[in-house]
Amino acid sequence: MGNTEINPAGLSEPAGYSLVVVATGTRRVYVAGQTGVGADGAIVGTDLA
Repeated sequence: MGNTEINPAGLSEPAGYSLVVVATGTRRVYVAGQTGVGADGAIVGTDLA
């Protein structure tokens, strides 16, 4: 059994991790925390809320 790593289009490319990992052979999906960064790497928020 392996894992499928997914980084959806339209989101910035993370460094050192994947935004989504699907564990094959199971029904588990792991989703990483979201960041306030657009696809171009620019910050896209004005607050932390």
